[in-house]
Amino acid sequence: MNDYFLLDKLFQNTESVIFSPMDVLLAMLISIILCFVLAYTYKVTHHSTSYSSTYLHTLFIMSIATSVIMIIIGSNIARAFSLVGAMSLIRFRTAVKDPIDTGYLFAAVTIGMACGTGFFWAGILFVLFFSILMLILNYFEFGKKVKQDYILRISYKGQKDTINTIQSHIEEVDMEYSLINRITEFDDGTHTNIYSVSPSKKVEHENIEEQLQKISGVTKVSFYQSDQKSSS
Repeated sequence: MNDYFLLDKLFQNTESVIFSPMDVLLAMLISIILCFVLAYTYKVTHHSTSYSSTYLHTLFIMSIATSVIMIIIGSNIARAFSLVGAMSLIRFRTAVKDPIDTGYLFAAVTIGMACGTGFFWAGILFVLFFSILMLILNYFEFGKKVKQDYILRISYKGQKDTINTIQSHIEEVDMEYSLINRITEFDDGTHTNIYSVSPSKKVEHENIEEQLQKISGVTKVSFYQSDQKSSS
């Protein structure tokens, strides 16, 4: 019985603070300013080919929308539950290619929450701390492997001596390797070997491509690294 009265009292407490238009504009303006810093940090530290200018625009949208949502909800529990119900009807099917993109989306939402609830200093300190941390990690290349993994794809005609020459050349190069797949095209007799390779820092993959391309019978050599492609 006590739980019923407690729940009833909770939902009856629907009185919210009335925000003026200037309060709403101020929250959106500060969220935009802070999001500029966040977006610039993302632009400087992002090196993957999945970079998109529309993603930067999305950061601003998320920040502004979240700040307005927080203002609308205020301390009203009923509005909060209504928002949860409305969001459950939306299906988000956009695939995030880089995990760091998810982190920046959460950062934009955090900015919006801080500005929408009036905790501007919390938002400012968060953006400064987050941006400095990302710049430091990017400058020192924290977490980057000493040996970069590549996918080496070699297409050649089906002479037996060709694959022996390819194998001998790969073994001579200062790198770790393993054959992960082999494809045969029966219509034209083309074979494709796919290797996982880890060259040492002193080995340039352009030189490997050039040497492999000179082998008689080799038709195409391709290197793949982190969604980036280099082919000859």
